[in-house]
Amino acid sequence: MAFALDSLEKKRDWSYCIFSDESDLFPDDQGKHHYRRYAGERVELDFGPCYRWGPRKVKVWGSISLNGVGTRVRYEDTMTGNRYKEILEEYLLKDYPLLRGTKTRQSKYYFQQDNAAPHRALAVKNFFIDNRITTVDWPSSSPDLNPIEHVWGFIKEQLFKKNSTLTSADEAWDEIQRIWYFDVNSILKDLYDSLPKRINTVIELNGARID
Repeated sequence: MAFALDSLEKKRDWSYCIFSDESDLFPDDQGKHHYRRYAGERVELDFGPCYRWGPRKVKVWGSISLNGVGTRVRYEDTMTGNRYKEILEEYLLKDYPLLRGTKTRQSKYYFQQDNAAPHRALAVKNFFIDNRITTVDWPSSSPDLNPIEHVWGFIKEQLFKKNSTLTSADEAWDEIQRIWYFDVNSILKDLYDSLPKRINTVIELNGARID
């Protein structure tokens, strides 16, 4: 609620915001399975491998702007503060040079990231200070507001359509790259345009989660 009110007060222009995030992407069904059983009944059902540890899962970092996607990055294991800083150093300003401010003038562009532990690392904070990048104080646990979360959902939907043809993480990665560079741009304008409405809806719902 405080974030939504602050955004309205500052009249924040979201068209100048670069959104970023990490996600586990995979071509498996994400839906929940429901099974009714009697009390005391033992259930022996095999729903297949859990997608979180599935052999076709790919860990990806990416960023988006109103004008298009940035470089997507594949990484292994768990994202750390140092690895995150390396990604920002290698790709962020190369993709979005207007994020960098000067000693006397803030850039009109600003950067969004969530409150994941790697994003709060001291090395990452120093990277933003050294390059005079303005960041958004983003609320915790707010995927309903974040456009890039909807991008991840879109990619997973597209991957699932090819579930039967993708046999490995490398094949899933190739398809992710195709979707990222050729399909995602078509949904970005609508996602950015929806942000003011989403923020107003948060206020109308007194800070409750929105769809």
